[in-house]
Amino acid sequence: MRNSTFVLSVLFLTTLTLCGCSGSNRRSGITGTVTLGGTVLSEGNIIFTPIDAQSGDAAIAGAQIANGKYAIDATPGLVPGDYMVSFVATRNIPGKTKKITGTSGKQVEVPVTENIIPDDYGIKTEQKVTVTQGRNRYDFDIPALTEE
Repeated sequence: MRNSTFVLSVLFLTTLTLCGCSGSNRRSGITGTVTLGGTVLSEGNIIFTPIDAQSGDAAIAGAQIANGKYAIDATPGLVPGDYMVSFVATRNIPGKTKKITGTSGKQVEVPVTENIIPDDYGIKTEQKVTVTQGRNRYDFDIPALTEE
């Protein structure tokens, strides 16, 4: 439940950021790659949360990760400054499903998922980057989640 709430919050904030940007000439693009345990992360999300941006225009921004790559264009982009970087990615648990109420009001079966990102790259991220004016590139190699 905690991960679902986190994901929904990030998606909501990302949508607001992408819809409400102004002053894009001061914003910078960012691209990069993401691996998990040395293997390309096939899908997920990357989220940039401002720490100490140089302007009050800074906002949370995010992008989808597809085939290990992500990109945020200069429009809407990121205001130069320091950002915490977090990742969200899940996988289906084979053979496990649950019933939920669909949009039609009927019960539907959906796969049960589990988080595959270690907390220090996810909900308790310790990852930081500095975005500068112009194009930026940051590649991330996330260690594989270990069983406890």
